[in-house]
This record gives sequence, C-alpha cells and structure tokens, in this order.
Amino acid sequence: MTSKNLPLILIVLACIALTIFIFQPGYLNADAVDQLGQARSGQYSDWHPPVMSWVWSLLDKIAPGALGMFILQVILFWSGLGLLAAFVTPKPLKQILIVLIGFYPPLFMLLSAVIKDILMAASFLIGFAILLWAGRQRSLPLFFLSLFLIMFGMLTRHNAILIAAPLFLYAGFIFLDLKPIKIVPLSPLWLGLTIGAFFFALAFLLGRAWSGSITRIESYPIQQIMVHDLTAITLRLKTDFIPDYLAATEQPSMGDLRR
Repeated sequence: MTSKNLPLILIVLACIALTIFIFQPGYLNADAVDQLGQARSGQYSDWHPPVMSWVWSLLDKIAPGALGMFILQVILFWSGLGLLAAFVTPKPLKQILIVLIGFYPPLFMLLSAVIKDILMAASFLIGFAILLWAGRQRSLPLFFLSLFLIMFGMLTRHNAILIAAPLFLYAGFIFLDLKPIKIVPLSPLWLGLTIGAFFFALAFLLGRAWSGSITRIESYPIQQIMVHDLTAITLRLKTDFIPDYLAATEQPSMGDLRR
C-alpha cells in the first residue's frame, strides 16, 4: 500500500468511525450474551466455539461489554473490504465500490450485531484480502498472517470449516507462486491442492488444540444438532427415530416432540 492509496485509507477510516458512531456499542442476542458471560467467568463451553469468548475476555478488559468485540468486527470488515477494493481498476471505482458494498442495507445492518456470524464473515473477508495482497507483494509474512485470520474465522463457528476449506486450498496456489516447488513430481494443479490441503489440516489441528486447551465444559453440540434433525425426521415420517437412551423415563410422544 502506497501514498496513492491514501484517499482509500481515509474512506475506510471514515466508514469505520461512522459505523461505530451509528451502532455503538453493538447489539447482543442470546448467544452473544452467553458468550460474554463465558468470557467473564472463564468457564468456556463448546456449545459456542470458545476461541471467540476467549478473545472477548481480552477485549472486555479494554472496552467492557459489547463495545470491544463490536469495534473489532467493524475494523476487520471495513479493512478487508478496503483492501479488496485496492485491487480494483480503474481507480475511481475503488471508493465507489467500498460505499456501495459496505453500506448496502442488508449488509450494513448486520454490522450492528455482535455475534459469531459477523466475526466469522469479517475474519474471512480480511483473511482473503490479505491472501491476495500477499500474492501481489510476494510476501510470506503477509501470507501466514492471512492463514491465521482464516483459521480464526474457522474457529468462530462450528460449520465455518466449510468456508475455510476452499480458502485454504486456494492459499496453496498462492504459496506455490511465492515459493515455486519443482522437485515434486506433481502437476501445478495437484501440487497447489496438496499444499492447500496441508495448510488446512494444520490449521484444523492447531485450532482444535487451541479450542481444547480453553474448553472447560463439554456439551457435545454436534450431537445435539443431530438430535434436532432426528426429531424433525420423526415428526415428518411419523416414525420414532429418537434413541432410547435419550428418554429419561419413557419415549416422548409426537406431541411432546412437536412442542
């Protein structure tokens, strides 16, 4: 980024300030209130990915309540959008795209909410933007910073892995461009996919280790989601698919399940 991008930088800073002014301190839903409670108690459960609550515990010491996490989300979003706009030519489109996309009402209104969905999207946005920047600058430090941000986005929701996977695979091709590897008997396509899969697996394992090290209460969220699915199938087919071990005394009736 050079001085010629100063107008773009000023617009991004103005958008950050305006968003904070309009929506501060940010709105919390029930999930976010629970996560903030975990951040303050230090008792992290795996119902919500605990990494967000852990980061929130640090921000809560600086800007208590919703404000710290809200500001982080806003900075990540606008910075990522501004960095992506920097790659656009011709130049007048850069500022126009930031305003049109960032202030598009269905998108802009979401920035008011302090929830894991928004943090996930903002982290992926800036992670992808820095990944492109790393490719242009041929910078390994920027490359690994982008991987960290994508990994962080993956750790904000249980199903965020589905979005992170293709980003990591794409990162394999960026890395191959930064550090050409010619001694491996693979085509560039398969080599790039292999490198991307390696980074994805590494991020997954590191993320699991990070989450596991701070989790204090295991609630088995994936199993609970499956139980909800079994309940819906039971009601739809009018056939009981609820496992016996989940019933305290007797199997719930269809009316119980419907309620």
